Amino acid sequence: MRTTDQPLSASNPPKTGPHISYGISRLPPMEIGKSVLVVERNLETVRDITFSFADDGYGSNDLTVLANHLFRDKTIVRWAYSQAPYSTLWVVMSDGTVNTLTYFPEHKVVAWTWQDFDGLVESVSVIPGEPEDEVALVVKRTIDGNVCRFIEIVQSRRFTDIKDAFFVDCGATVDNPLVITGATKADPVVVTVSTTHGWSNGDQVDISDIGGMTELNGNSYLIANVTGTTFELQDPDSRDIDGTAFSTYSSGGKARKAVSSVSGLWWLEGRTVSVLANGNVEGSKVVTAGAITLNNPASRIHIGIGYNSDMATLPISAVEVQGREQKITDLRFRVNQSRGIEAGGSFDDLSPYVQDRDWDAPETPIPLESGIISITIDSGWDKEASVYIRQSDPLPLRILSVMPEVDAGG
Repeated sequence: MRTTDQPLSASNPPKTGPHISYGISRLPPMEIGKSVLVVERNLETVRDITFSFADDGYGSNDLTVLANHLFRDKTIVRWAYSQAPYSTLWVVMSDGTVNTLTYFPEHKVVAWTWQDFDGLVESVSVIPGEPEDEVALVVKRTIDGNVCRFIEIVQSRRFTDIKDAFFVDCGATVDNPLVITGATKADPVVVTVSTTHGWSNGDQVDISDIGGMTELNGNSYLIANVTGTTFELQDPDSRDIDGTAFSTYSSGGKARKAVSSVSGLWWLEGRTVSVLANGNVEGSKVVTAGAITLNNPASRIHIGIGYNSDMATLPISAVEVQGREQKITDLRFRVNQSRGIEAGGSFDDLSPYVQDRDWDAPETPIPLESGIISITIDSGWDKEASVYIRQSDPLPLRILSVMPEVDAGG
């Protein structure tokens, strides 16, 4: 036994003893900050192990106890940890589903979410990156009668333009910009690009990110009198665009040809897909002969398997309504950079939040919204009223708070 007033040596070893006695599985432990996360040998329970100065020893918490329904009748087969941006543990279950844990122990945040990829997830891996880690999943699906496996990368939620938002599974992006090197302040405006474009008279071109001649940004034009690297701009009625009163072009810019259909989608053959085209929701399309047709021409297109993002609150628990019939009459949400929310008293009775848009420019996407929004609903009377929220479009939804108006009966 080591004495406390002598240095460490072979004859004076450190005092050791058991701290915790939970058996762990063969899955590798995950080090997250000052904690180590392990899977118990039953392959159903995730625990964290942390040192407590108050107890002068290590302690352990069951992190699955408040969401054990997500682990019932299945086991953990793979897991991986993504530090940036949301400190997320990705846990693959034996039935092919995925449970994710948002873990910020310093803020006492431990939150589980169930993820559905419209297929069976077989493995997960995280590739450290900057500014975000990359999460790669192996997903098994049946496509056009064939069993297929896909390696899919979870896309970043960082974007400054809604046209770049990617919220589909097993998807792809059509985006082939050419760099603009000049735009004349003339009638008509003549645009020069850095490489041979291969476009034809009458094609539709979308212009963005120009420095100086900003009047062109965000607009779609027909093109005329094309050469290898130049083209003139026209409006939808084939009238020349007069740029003599525009600002002077200074630098940069991108030109993208708009298309009315997308081909080469053989890996999605026969599947119903969601489409976001130039920031506008196209609705569901069925991939036929490897192709889809768009409602309107677009140059930045995201296509893939759609999904519902669902959220349900716990029953309203204010003391004054406990045990009484309740009805939710109005919902207020604080959202951040969001579009496309539906809410109601059940998933079978949802009301959409209708956002305003500039009808003078129908091709311009509805802007993202931040702040407090309201949805009027009639949830019906219930002693355990809850709020149900859904995002079914390939758009971002960030809910910061839910504020229901409740009518309490007798």
